[in-house]
Amino acid sequence: MMMRKFCAVIGFSLCSSLAFAGPFGEDLQRCMINSTTEEEKSELVKMLFFAFSAHPTLADLQVDNPELKMQTEQNVAKILQRLLTMQCAKQARIALANEGMQGFQQGFEALGKAAAFSLNRDPNVHKALGGFMQYVDLTKLQESLRPKDK
Repeated sequence: MMMRKFCAVIGFSLCSSLAFAGPFGEDLQRCMINSTTEEEKSELVKMLFFAFSAHPTLADLQVDNPELKMQTEQNVAKILQRLLTMQCAKQARIALANEGMQGFQQGFEALGKAAAFSLNRDPNVHKALGGFMQYVDLTKLQESLRPKDK
């Protein structure tokens, strides 16, 4: 039961945003980000995509590829196991001991954000994110944002 809760915290932390920032959690953040490659961050993003696509709002965007999902989950498990048992084991242990689950979560939150940010550097992503702008009435928007005379 405790291990299930632990795994749920890891999964939730990869895509959540908490305000708490303790020094031990920050050490874990740095270690986890610096110890993952761009390819590994891409695997984390794939896993997050599969997780988010499970939400009913995104049901029509789901990728029906169980083999890819399983391979991605296995890859992410290897990445997290390596980080927690080898490269960042000391920082994880200290964060957990001194700041509890919040300190521990910080490392996973930062890793999830770093993984998502790595996608944002791609020009195709920038283009796709700006696609909705063609439907915005820019004149109306400029008028609304212009300072009003008092």
